[in-house]
Amino acid sequence: MTENARILVVEDDALLRRLICETLSRTGSTVFEANSGVEALRILTDGRPDIVILDMRLPQVSGEEILKTIYSNPHYTKTRVLVLTASAYFDPRILRPTDQYLIKPVPMSSILAAVHHFLSDLSVCSSP
Repeated sequence: MTENARILVVEDDALLRRLICETLSRTGSTVFEANSGVEALRILTDGRPDIVILDMRLPQVSGEEILKTIYSNPHYTKTRVLVLTASAYFDPRILRPTDQYLIKPVPMSSILAAVHHFLSDLSVCSSP
């Protein structure tokens, strides 16, 4: 994995967020974490992540609102989103074709595989 990757993990379940963040930190990535939608929006602006791992059910600001913010801002056209959701009603058609979703509970290996895929895609996108 790329050492310079900036990954934002947005998850209100503290144990799951900590597990994802610790695992991704070991890959050499810079990992930001947010436990609410409001905090995620602040970090999006300050951290400009390459990848956002996003829970859809969040306090204050929903994951869907965060997606709308990412998708409507030209600064985030290369930012990849991995949605984690427990909702049987999640409609993946709201995602860009380059983004993915996983249904909770999610094995960490699936999250790492998605991140690795995103990083491979991003390195191809940024090549001259």
